[in-house]
Amino acid sequence: VRPNFGVLGVNQGTYGAPQTIFIGGTVMEAAESLVEMTQADRSVSADALFAEVYPNPSNGSMINVQVENVSSSDLYLEIMDIQGRIVYTNRYAVEGSLNTTITFDNTLSNGVYNVRFTMGNEVINERLMVTK
Repeated sequence: VRPNFGVLGVNQGTYGAPQTIFIGGTVMEAAESLVEMTQADRSVSADALFAEVYPNPSNGSMINVQVENVSSSDLYLEIMDIQGRIVYTNRYAVEGSLNTTITFDNTLSNGVYNVRFTMGNEVINERLMVTK
């Protein structure tokens, strides 16, 4: 990250050397050391749990859920509102992948929801926006 100072589109110079900011903590280091630290994070296993929620944004009456690379028969799904209250929960017995539609008895209110998928000690969080 490097700020550029300009007036009316004319570059007036730069401030300092470019830096990479590591968001995973409060560390700011040179780019070379960050590349080493993050290289392991970039190699995601093909067997990693993958989850998707759509349509997003939703109208709050239903959502589709697709989960791949399920290696446990117990997959838990929780939907929480912005205040952390659970508005939907279910356990699925599935092997391989899950593709299902969830229809809500009571339409979800406008807002942002957290959709949490849990398989063993692996957790994925997806955001869901509800607008009407």
